[in-house]
Amino acid sequence: MREKGTLRISYKKKGKVEEFEMQAPLDADEATVLLHVLSRCDRSKQPSVDTDWHATGTDRIRPQLEALGISEVEWEYL
Repeated sequence: MREKGTLRISYKKKGKVEEFEMQAPLDADEATVLLHVLSRCDRSKQPSVDTDWHATGTDRIRPQLEALGISEVEWEYL
């Protein structure tokens, strides 16, 4: 079983700073963090995004976050 820690994720959504904490494996990568941010968004309010289905990892997730006005995603383990 992978060791977990408390991960603090912060980002700007339309210029306003938002943050949350969660339990996550200590080896969480950028794609994992971005997916957690995306999963917190209200899906009914998400705009349609032309996704490049050949892209992988962060290249696939970033356009979706940008369409929601999300930028400057940062994270740290506490």
